[in-house]
Amino acid sequence: MLRWTFRRGNEFLTCVIDRALGGNGYQLAVVPQTSSTRARIEVFGSAFDVLLRHASIASDLRDNGWTLVAYTDSSPLTPQQHPLTALAA
Repeated sequence: MLRWTFRRGNEFLTCVIDRALGGNGYQLAVVPQTSSTRARIEVFGSAFDVLLRHASIASDLRDNGWTLVAYTDSSPLTPQQHPLTALAA
């Protein structure tokens, strides 16, 4: 559904919001792009709650030196990757 990619140095981390399995609620996955760290998944009952949690995580990441480098909005037809410069448009 929605995906944000953050970078700090040579490290990448992806935050993904999607419908929870079974279609009840939403899940937020925080996925480090390293093989040594596991993804963390949280489940929420409402879109509002999952977006609040994502905002909190994004704020913590920025406070710790991470920058947003891309985001993806998915549609039923074609998900598109948008570089950070698209956010300024």
